[in-house]
Amino acid sequence: MQYMINLKDFGENNRYVGYFVTLKEQQYTFKVRWSSYCNCAFLDIEDMNGKVIIMGRALVNNLKIRNNKLPYVLYFRHINNKTYEPRLDNLSEEFAIFYDDGEVANG
Repeated sequence: MQYMINLKDFGENNRYVGYFVTLKEQQYTFKVRWSSYCNCAFLDIEDMNGKVIIMGRALVNNLKIRNNKLPYVLYFRHINNKTYEPRLDNLSEEFAIFYDDGEVANG
C-alpha cells in the first residue's frame, strides 16, 4: 500500500519546519528547511534518539531516498506527477514524500 507524508507550510517568515513521522512503529523527525540562496528545500531525518540518518538532502522532484536505517524507500515528488521543481510557494501544497510499505529500504 502506498502512503503519502504531507509537507508542512513554511508560513510567512519561517523557513524551517520539523515534525514527527512514524514508519513501521518507529518515530523519526523530519526537518525541512528552505534555502533562499539555493532556492530549494533540504531534508534532514533523525531517528527517535536524535541520531542523523539523512542530512542536507536537496528536495528535487522525483528524488529517491534510500538508507538502510530507514524501513522504507522514500520518494519526494509532485503529488500529480508533474515534472517541474518545487518552489517555496508550492512546496507544501504540490509536493509530498511517498513510500510503499512493500518496498523496504534494505531489501
